[in-house]
Amino acid sequence: NYVKPEIKSLAFNYKADSKQTMSISFELNEVIYNNHQIFQNYNIYKFGFEYITQGGTPIRGGLVYRTAILRAMSPVSIFTFGTGKNIGNLIIDVAGTYRFYSFSYPDLFPVEGDNRPDYDLVRESQLQLQLALTYRF
Repeated sequence: NYVKPEIKSLAFNYKADSKQTMSISFELNEVIYNNHQIFQNYNIYKFGFEYITQGGTPIRGGLVYRTAILRAMSPVSIFTFGTGKNIGNLIIDVAGTYRFYSFSYPDLFPVEGDNRPDYDLVRESQLQLQLALTYRF
């Protein structure tokens, strides 16, 4: 029962000057499932920037916002960040993402006679850090 969704995209990229010290990007993706039994249509909004310092070090940041894929789930927000450095033939890149989202989940330990809703609100967050080392021969 695999369905490949249709994806429509619109993107915009702006570079501040000929030295390319600042760039700003925006992207909108619309994911269309055409009345799927489980998945619903959703949008992904992406915004990011990169600034090159006078020393040549890039500073990157961004935000990704995805509307809910399933009716029971809430939207997801993701913050992104990163930098890099070239030392001779060695390229060092550091990046990270921080995301948080919430969803409803059935109560694992229901209490008889409790008048609360059947579902508990669960909030989760996740931090990912990445390090990439590249050496050019």
